[in-house]
Amino acid sequence: MYKMRHLFLLLLCSIITHSIYSQGTIRGVVYDKESGEAVMFANVYALGADKGTTTNVDGFYSLQIEPGTYTLVCKYIGYDSSAVSVTVEDGKILNQPIYLTENAIKLG
Repeated sequence: MYKMRHLFLLLLCSIITHSIYSQGTIRGVVYDKESGEAVMFANVYALGADKGTTTNVDGFYSLQIEPGTYTLVCKYIGYDSSAVSVTVEDGKILNQPIYLTENAIKLG
């Protein structure tokens, strides 16, 4: 009986730990839609998750997030913001490229 109780507690703790730490990853590159060049230092965040990141010098971003469906938003000065719906699965890596369109408003 004593061993059974310990086994049950161990199983319960592992299930709780897994549910607390379950995450997936969204990653990709942010591109200029017209030129195809990577956009460095753009802001990428998931609405409703309070998580975000910034692209590196190669335009690459990576965001670890809980499983679910989110709207991934990307913003950068001089470009229109971009939004795309993504579904993140536990333990999976989702490759999501983002394309930004240059803003038509110019100061002059």
